[in-house]
Amino acid sequence: MVRTTESRSKGLGGRSTPLKKDESMLFLFDQAETVSFWMKDTLIPLELALFDDSGKLSELFEMPVEADPKDPKYRYTATHPAVVGLELAPKSLEALAHKTLTLCASTTGK
Repeated sequence: MVRTTESRSKGLGGRSTPLKKDESMLFLFDQAETVSFWMKDTLIPLELALFDDSGKLSELFEMPVEADPKDPKYRYTATHPAVVGLELAPKSLEALAHKTLTLCASTTGK
């Protein structure tokens, strides 16, 4: 789980082993905002799920490895404000694509 700007910037950058289906990285934002993700130094493909302030899945992106991971060209920008981002192995949520997903989580402190 990441909450700081520094840890958000790094994300899964530098990881060379693909995520397993039961692994992910959770990004928490203090308030709903139009977030943007990139694949800087990321050597594995990812799926990005963004959730709104009601916990509902609002957007899903497939993020392939960039041609030059040190200089990524593409940004994955939310079209709706999000409070949670979840990076997963590619196609992890594919079977649920036509269903309504709601994130149920509780966190304490910052």
